[in-house]
Amino acid sequence: MEFNFKQFEQMFNVDTAVDQAEKAVASVLTYLPQAEIKETLLTLNAANANFARANLVAAKSFGKAFQTVAEEAQKNIKKTVNAK
Repeated sequence: MEFNFKQFEQMFNVDTAVDQAEKAVASVLTYLPQAEIKETLLTLNAANANFARANLVAAKSFGKAFQTVAEEAQKNIKKTVNAK
């Protein structure tokens, strides 16, 4: 079975999952009684969500770069085989 990132994205939207997780944690943290701790944890929650988003962008760009290299390699192999 060939891995197709576009099919994976359609089945499971990772960006939406990160947003939902961030909102869920933030809603739970609002019940903390101590304002300083609550603010610190909310900041950490936002930072973790932003880090996850940045990793998603990096993974997508890495996947595109890998796909481009694989396609070029496949073209070169086909040229080599057809030249013989």
